[in-house]
Amino acid sequence: MTETVMPKEVTEALKPDYVAPFVAYLCSDQCTDNGALYEVGAGYIAKQRWQRSEGFQYDVDTLTPESVRDNWSKVNDFSKGATFPESN
Repeated sequence: MTETVMPKEVTEALKPDYVAPFVAYLCSDQCTDNGALYEVGAGYIAKQRWQRSEGFQYDVDTLTPESVRDNWSKVNDFSKGATFPESN
């Protein structure tokens, strides 16, 4: 599917052959990791993590698009109170 939009050397690097060893390891008894998210491709493997902002608790009786707008910066603020959930 990507062969028409990517150069041949890129599609060659994205073969499933280069992801299969990672999947096999995850399935092995030697792997104790569980519930994690990984970015995998072309021989590259990286663990991803989720981070949650402190957020903002709205009053559901007065929740409007305008109240969301007015507190949007708090919803998106990771500078204080952010947490790192350990599973997805």
